[in-house]
Amino acid sequence: MNKDLEKQLEALFLQALHEPAYRAEFIEKLMSANIYFPGTTGENDVGQIQERYLDENTAVQIKSWPNEAYGRIIPFFTSLEKMRLALSPDEKFICMPCSIFFVMTQGSLLILNPESDATKEFTPEEILQLLAGNNSDQTQSYTVEEETQIMLGQPEQRPDFLLDQLSKLLSQYPEVDSAFLAQMYNPTQDQPPSFIIGLLFNDVLETEKMNRLHNTIGQVANDSLELKRSIDLLHIDPQQTDDGIHHYFLNETKAFYVRQKPQKKGLFAKLFS
Repeated sequence: MNKDLEKQLEALFLQALHEPAYRAEFIEKLMSANIYFPGTTGENDVGQIQERYLDENTAVQIKSWPNEAYGRIIPFFTSLEKMRLALSPDEKFICMPCSIFFVMTQGSLLILNPESDATKEFTPEEILQLLAGNNSDQTQSYTVEEETQIMLGQPEQRPDFLLDQLSKLLSQYPEVDSAFLAQMYNPTQDQPPSFIIGLLFNDVLETEKMNRLHNTIGQVANDSLELKRSIDLLHIDPQQTDDGIHHYFLNETKAFYVRQKPQKKGLFAKLFS
């Protein structure tokens, strides 16, 4: 039980509730954290906190609460402090890795930190996605197979909250040098204009990390826009010098996100830092 890590996780949880940019990071840390839930192992408890390891054959009884939608709901908590807000002091509990808890409770509705200032329900569908390592299925990849004429421009109403959240997300990826926004309309498709995010990289991302970035951008965009609309992603190629979309981003618009480069320290700053 590391109280410092629990406090950090709870602070991140509160932040993620209000800012989509931090939700993927919170889920990643939650999945690797230890959590608490009301339950017993069927063995005699001595009425005080003990630390012991459960083997794979240990029987665990998990306590649930009544719920209108699913019949039952299982509470779980990020810390003892949060658990005591919802449960009596003498309630028996178990602490285990969240990922194992999610496996054990598949098919159940879960609720994190009930009776506290930040709470969230996890549906069985969400749990399946998280166990599969997929936080979002919002993005798809496609390739344009034939010459297509599109119309590019800037949206009349700038999506400031979306761009703020994407900027905070991209700051976690040092490989991304800058990012641009445009509105794209394809006259050949009977669809409203979509946003297109252009990403300029200064280094190559591993495939797994790239897929995670794409999925997270889709998730952040979906959670940040009141009026849902399609989001397209483009990796900008600075070698494209024609009048196409790459040229538009690099020469006709301004980046909404630019990675802050560390400033070189002078001699005295180095001596006294």
